[in-house]
Amino acid sequence: MASTNIQPMDISGSKSELSERWRVWLRGFTYFAEGKANLQNAARKRNELLYRAGSGMQDIFENLTIINAPEGQADDVYLQTVRTLNAYFRVQENAAYERHVLRQLRQEPGEDVDSFVLRLRKQARHCSYGPEELEFAVRDQLLEKISSLELRTKLFEEPNIQLAVAMEKARAWETAWRQASNIAEGEGGQSKVNMVKDLDSKKPSSGFGTKKCYACGKVGHFCS
Repeated sequence: MASTNIQPMDISGSKSELSERWRVWLRGFTYFAEGKANLQNAARKRNELLYRAGSGMQDIFENLTIINAPEGQADDVYLQTVRTLNAYFRVQENAAYERHVLRQLRQEPGEDVDSFVLRLRKQARHCSYGPEELEFAVRDQLLEKISSLELRTKLFEEPNIQLAVAMEKARAWETAWRQASNIAEGEGGQSKVNMVKDLDSKKPSSGFGTKKCYACGKVGHFCS
């Protein structure tokens, strides 16, 4: 059942870790709740959230002051709960430090370009970039820290390349590289088979089967 996929939130760790963990947990719960007709009621939805989040989260929530929506905005008990927990888990981020962390990220061995860009995007969200600035920051880090020199050179062939175009070219290059590697491995295996056959064909013959027996005169037979 889909409901079993939502685990209680782990509330251990630093404030920064909890902030990201809460964001991810709430996103998962939101997807879950949107597909449940019986959770369209705000009170039921709030109760389900707190139940799924676990006893630790319940203890935190019960000791918080509820934050209401600004005057004139729609509000209900579910939105109040989420708003209150968002405020509790919010961390004052240091953009300069987070951008330093972003600049240290590089493509790991065996990591494809989509996974690398996903890591870059996750970190860039903490850097106080606007939407357009974030795209440029991720693109620049991709071009600088992608592991293949050959691919980096190919991407730099297009001046001011956009992130989407760079990713498309990188995916195509990765696919071609894998295919070429598979062909090379197959040819390498066949070459070894051919080499063994060549060596066997070059082995000197003992002559047995072509020489006559000195006693009886039969071919391929020797008397002891």
